[in-house]
Amino acid sequence: MMRELLWVAFGGAFGAVTRVLVGTAVTERLGVLLPYGTFVINATGCLLIGVIMGGIQTQVLPAGLRPALVVGFLGGYTTFSAFGFETLVLLEEGHLLLAVVYVLASVLVGLGAVALGLWMGRALG
Repeated sequence: MMRELLWVAFGGAFGAVTRVLVGTAVTERLGVLLPYGTFVINATGCLLIGVIMGGIQTQVLPAGLRPALVVGFLGGYTTFSAFGFETLVLLEEGHLLLAVVYVLASVLVGLGAVALGLWMGRALG
């Protein structure tokens, strides 16, 4: 159990650092009209969970990678708590249409990315 927790911690630390780097890079390129960094992180996180879990399901990837990659890395990388907060801020600032577009796009792109990633991961086998 301790070994698994260490892998989760390592993956989480790496995911959190990656989140900061990706979020900063995207924001620097696209600006702050919408929380683009969070959007990109959520979409790529959804894609990655599909690839990883599809690979585990088809036994191309060992199930032992799940704690470090899914629980750790993706837990530190994805930002749905930030998504909720940023959506609420958009609403509080009176940007109803932007908030609705952001929520719908995040959910639809996220679901599509999971489906694509799952297909890609399963295709590995």
